[in-house]
Amino acid sequence: FVVEGMAFYSAETRTQTAVKFTQNNNGPHRGVLMRSCCGAGFNNILLIDIPTAAFVAAANVGVEACVFTGNNNVVNSVESTIGLRYVGNQSEQGARIVGNFSGGIAIEDNMLEGQTNTIDIDSSTSPIVHVRGNYFEANSGDYILRLKGITGSTLYLEENRFSGSLP
Repeated sequence: FVVEGMAFYSAETRTQTAVKFTQNNNGPHRGVLMRSCCGAGFNNILLIDIPTAAFVAAANVGVEACVFTGNNNVVNSVESTIGLRYVGNQSEQGARIVGNFSGGIAIEDNMLEGQTNTIDIDSSTSPIVHVRGNYFEANSGDYILRLKGITGSTLYLEENRFSGSLP
């Protein structure tokens, strides 16, 4: 599944979902990619919620070179997703990354501005998480990055910059 160069706009502020995976696919949805897209006014840009998934709902999810503003979540993985690549995006005023992820997670070279509780990842498998080269500005809430079920040996924080955000 690839979405490239599309603009999503919701007339109903923060109540709708732009792209939703809710159907069981006899295995995980593989190769989910959003590239060079923009979206404004949604509850979720990408929602992965397959309640009947045997083990994994999606695999190899990528969001690259996109611009999001005024949303609640960019990626919301209610069910287990293996692999997340969130790279080179501009996310402002509500564009969080939340959910249940395992495998490799790369959150790199993004501008993440004006979110509450910006990154919130749950995992029971201790994935390898790289958070590198991001610019965080004017973020609030209880945390910028919360990782539940992830040990320090699998977390790599490198060269991130914080301006007017939580310490």
